[in-house]
Amino acid sequence: MTKPVDGSEVDEGNYIPVDKDKLKEDQQKELRESVDTYERECLKSYSINRSGEVVKKFDFPSLQPLTEAQRENKMIDTVYQVVGQAFIKSATVMGNTVYNTVVKTFAEGTFPGYGGQVIYSQIR
Repeated sequence: MTKPVDGSEVDEGNYIPVDKDKLKEDQQKELRESVDTYERECLKSYSINRSGEVVKKFDFPSLQPLTEAQRENKMIDTVYQVVGQAFIKSATVMGNTVYNTVVKTFAEGTFPGYGGQVIYSQIR
């Protein structure tokens, strides 16, 4: 696949960072929470020895910048999550449909889409 020459593809060269002062209040809160979480994880890299000296045990956890493919995957994951939630919310309806189909199959002695008789000894 060839890249467009008009600069329309997203990459680090044409990405415009957003000043955090321009974020909405809820976005600023989310950013603060994420930064605080990262800071807590970084502090786990240190310990205090018996003499009270702070010692760095290991390197800080590294942040993985999102590539464009990962951003697209995040969108796909979001769609899958929404679809999954829809299935969960309609689980009762789906469960009842499956139950009714099974009961009807055993009561009539035929499988849906199959015209012959069901031999019960093979099912049991």
